Amino acid sequence: MERPNNMMNPDHPSNNGTHTAMAAFLQKEKLSACLPCICICIAAFIYALVQAIRTCNGQWDSMIASMLLALAVVYFGLLRFLNEDAGYAVASVKECVTAWALLIAATTLPFIFSSYSSELPHNAAITLFAIACMLFFHGWRATLWMSPAFIIFCLFIPMREQFILMVSYPLRLISTTLSVWMLKLCQININYHLTTITMPGEVEIVITDACSGIEQLEAMLLIGYLIIHLQPKPFVWSLCHYLFLLPIIIVSNSIRIFVTILLYKAIGPVILNNTWHATLGYCLVFACSILIWYAGMLFPAKTTAPSCPENTNPSANREADHE
Repeated sequence: MERPNNMMNPDHPSNNGTHTAMAAFLQKEKLSACLPCICICIAAFIYALVQAIRTCNGQWDSMIASMLLALAVVYFGLLRFLNEDAGYAVASVKECVTAWALLIAATTLPFIFSSYSSELPHNAAITLFAIACMLFFHGWRATLWMSPAFIIFCLFIPMREQFILMVSYPLRLISTTLSVWMLKLCQININYHLTTITMPGEVEIVITDACSGIEQLEAMLLIGYLIIHLQPKPFVWSLCHYLFLLPIIIVSNSIRIFVTILLYKAIGPVILNNTWHATLGYCLVFACSILIWYAGMLFPAKTTAPSCPENTNPSANREADHE
């Protein structure tokens, strides 16, 4: 008497239970393999939180966008760990040697630049240490996924004010130049010097950090990152799409300054109060979000591979044909 072969029947109840148990086991194995990455990310987050408390001076809202961006990078990185077998593979010998080299560099960096007054060598050393640990446990692919989060947690957030000052002035200068050019196209008598706009006989408007678009830049980096993941593309095209965010912000902020000055001439100094300024800032974020979404149509989307046939067993096919 021939015994039924349940292994050839995927719809059999016993096989469904086996497949479920196997999937749960593999998921547990992946989570266990992710444990070093999770520990490194938690340590980096705690360090960023402590540095944010130390440097924010009570202005918590200034750190929220950067924190959320780094957490989004960690979240999507962990999804890759759970969905791709290569994501949690053990690092090779070459990668381990590279990790030790980065660890030595991270240890010696503060001593080499001990006379440097900035905190940059110290924070750069901590960033290299986190990247070296990630490379040692998980290899270069996973390190590339998580490195942006480590850079934000360990380098950007502790030195946010310095980075903001470094980026703000070029943005202010470009936005001032573009907005004055648009105003002159409208036959408005206006002059500017560096980041100061002068309307003869009326008022001087100084384009400060708040008008440079730098405060919206952090929020837009977060929104743009989420939009990139909602529009899957090959890595190179996703990077180009993300970098497209910078010219969009510069042009949109120039238009905001242009509209502000037109409204000033129409309704007077009330346009310069905080309510109007905040409203125009929200409009800038909304406009940039729409533009970066539609800019994704300029780049080719990721193509999905054709699915394989469900039944690839030749003997099973022969039995089906015989029946």
